[in-house]
Amino acid sequence: MSMSCFSSPWPLLGLILSLVFSAALHAQPQAPGGERERAIDAALTANLDRRPTWRRLLHIPPGREESEIQSPAFFLSPDGAHDARAELRATVAGWFDTSAAIDARPRCRFPARYHWLQSQLALPPAPGGDAVCPRFERWAQLADFTSVSVLMVSGYLGNPASSFGHSLMTFDHGDTADRNALLDKSFSFGALVPEQENMLAYMIRGFGGGYEAGFSDKLYYAEDQVYSHTEFRDIWRYRLDLTAEQRYMVAAHMYEIAAKKFRYFFLTKNCTYRMAELLTLATGHDFTPEARLWYVPIELFYTLTDTRLDGRRLVDKIDYIPSSQRRLYAQFAALDEDEAQAVNAVIVAPDTALADAFGGWPEARQQAMVDTLLAYYEYREAPAKDESTTGLEQAKRRALAYRLRLPVRERDVASPPTVAAPTRAHRPLRTGVGVAISDTAAHPTLHWAPYYRDDLSSLSPSVKVLVAGDMQISLRNGDDLRLDRLDFVRLRQLRINTADIAGESSLSWQLQASVDRDPLAGDRLGPHVAGGIGRAWAGGGHSVGYALLSSSARANDTAWVTGPEAGLVWRGTRVRAAARLHYGYDPIADETHTTLGTRAALPITRDLDMRFDLSSNFDAYRAAVNINRYW
Repeated sequence: MSMSCFSSPWPLLGLILSLVFSAALHAQPQAPGGERERAIDAALTANLDRRPTWRRLLHIPPGREESEIQSPAFFLSPDGAHDARAELRATVAGWFDTSAAIDARPRCRFPARYHWLQSQLALPPAPGGDAVCPRFERWAQLADFTSVSVLMVSGYLGNPASSFGHSLMTFDHGDTADRNALLDKSFSFGALVPEQENMLAYMIRGFGGGYEAGFSDKLYYAEDQVYSHTEFRDIWRYRLDLTAEQRYMVAAHMYEIAAKKFRYFFLTKNCTYRMAELLTLATGHDFTPEARLWYVPIELFYTLTDTRLDGRRLVDKIDYIPSSQRRLYAQFAALDEDEAQAVNAVIVAPDTALADAFGGWPEARQQAMVDTLLAYYEYREAPAKDESTTGLEQAKRRALAYRLRLPVRERDVASPPTVAAPTRAHRPLRTGVGVAISDTAAHPTLHWAPYYRDDLSSLSPSVKVLVAGDMQISLRNGDDLRLDRLDFVRLRQLRINTADIAGESSLSWQLQASVDRDPLAGDRLGPHVAGGIGRAWAGGGHSVGYALLSSSARANDTAWVTGPEAGLVWRGTRVRAAARLHYGYDPIADETHTTLGTRAALPITRDLDMRFDLSSNFDAYRAAVNINRYW
């Protein structure tokens, strides 16, 4: 048998292949199941489900274990709505889920959750190698997302649910100094109310959490049409100085909760509360205090204004956005008397040929007059009913056609003066101590009101009073507490038209419902209702005058007094005062009554003032001095 110095190569080749295969096998990444379980164990061991941020992400209130979100789609675990730990397990497992298209995967459906989890856990790179969530990034427009603003919408007394105001949020994009804010994405939280719901059912269900609610997202243009052009409400934009990280968390969590369902509570878990929750999540600063009977919109804006984060003021800038009504009034006020009469003549007779109406003026004045006419048509068009818009649209088209024949204006359209932000006035909750003095005795008094904004509170050029639950208790005979007054609601709106516009309402009114005593007539406790209607006008400086036909009925004295009332409100920065004279006839007692009253407020700080009150019917008098702290 011959022999070779080389034996058969096949055994050696098999050994080499075996070694190569084994090395390749061990060089592969660990099985996803192993990584997934290790990540879950790490999250559970760290008790991330007990962390405040995780519970805020799931909208679990302090002291509870159940989420306030009603939508099953918000949870990855079948038990996620009431088990934060089960939802944490499912969320961490979802990081490794690549079974769906990229935007439908858990990590792209819940970008805020995973952004926070990545800061707490050593999660591996996004499975599939693609860390981008295209739908979310398009939705939030992250490429030029520059700031977040929270908008305060003034109260609207035409709807009880809107009396205390409303809040919106916008994502600001591009150059904040020069851009079209109408195209920003805006968010509003509100109840889903059936059409034709009657007011009583609305109030009962709204107070008791009987409605589902959620965030809507739309271009700010749509919100501006409702609040500025239809309800004629002023808006203040509070631009927030947030870091890029905080802005991202606001956008990412809003993406998670948009269109998800909550329960709506008019007094507490309302539009502003949900905005505050979102800002609390993003900043770590608590904007949702629990020690209040209610959470009205203005409270959030006081907190925003007073808050500093890392040494900087949270509110970077406050912009005033006047209603379309204020803008129209400013344009009318810029016309001289003859020009205003010519524009009013066209408003009254819209078929008038504009060349005949305006042709006698120089082109520069024609521009101002036609622009004012167009502003009037836009002002009337938005709130008009469908059947009444045809005539307005035709008149507007004729005005536009005439305006196109004129040159471009060299001067800007007249703008209304800036109205001070609501947070310049005191906070809404009132507490006070004082003394009431009559011609017979003096008594210590205590005051409390959950919402108190009277005619000496606001710095607005118009006068709008909204007081709810205002209570006065006096101490009699050393230790006897007595209820002197409980105003369930006190409303007043003095409309001030700075221009005489044809057909424009300038009706002013007031309304009060209370249980009180009249110290000038018997001092017996009983129900009291009062109201009035009339006109108001702006005086010189900071003053507003008014004249009303008012009526007051008291069951305790069986009195019904009706007659003219005249008053003056003056509001300076150091002193604010009001005077009132009422002359009335009581047909029940066949008597006339004359009452004179004066009030003054001396602000000490924004949320602390001293008030004086004096009233007399020329037979008896009552005086009071109070120190009030507002919260």
